[in-house]
Amino acid sequence: MKGFGFLFDTDSKFGKAMGKIYLIVITNILFIAFSLPIVTIGASYTALCHVMLKTLRSQREVRPLEEFWEGFKSNFKQATIAWLIAVALLVFGYLDMFWSSQIGGLSLYLQLPIATMMCMIIVLLFYLFPTIAAFQNNVLNLVKNAIYFIMIKPWISLAIVCCNIIPLALLILDQVNQPTYVFGFFFFGFSLITMISMNLISKTFYSKHVTVE
Repeated sequence: MKGFGFLFDTDSKFGKAMGKIYLIVITNILFIAFSLPIVTIGASYTALCHVMLKTLRSQREVRPLEEFWEGFKSNFKQATIAWLIAVALLVFGYLDMFWSSQIGGLSLYLQLPIATMMCMIIVLLFYLFPTIAAFQNNVLNLVKNAIYFIMIKPWISLAIVCCNIIPLALLILDQVNQPTYVFGFFFFGFSLITMISMNLISKTFYSKHVTVE
């Protein structure tokens, strides 16, 4: 009988599982804390993507606190610029749809292209922040690269959108189980979803057949 020594062995299956749980919980709490100023949500999500991509590619144990701060600090400027521009465009699109609904008539036909544009921006964000986390470049080229990644494997893009949107939709719409969803999102929801998304994205990012600017 080996006793309970395996509980303290980081190389055991149990130790690796606990290390993964620790990483998910810690980075989830860090993401929420660093997102509270609102304007830093882009940089915070980029830092979360940085940790998860590092975890997938590193052969050694990743230190979540250090890696999150490194990802936040090194990508703060680009991620914040991208986030603020995207929010401005989404707010502008929402106001356009509101005004067209109030005016009525032919202006109602503008709602479909505006809604389509807003959906495209949201899809782009799911790729843009991971792209910022993975590659060094100016914001314009990073946007181009994100669009490129979306286009070469659109089915992965669809899977990533579903992974992110469906849990959030359930959080908002399922009022009966809302406390459970809130608990899950506070402790592990954002990190777990991001880990799954980065696992899908990394197959595109680091493919031998993919080149970026």
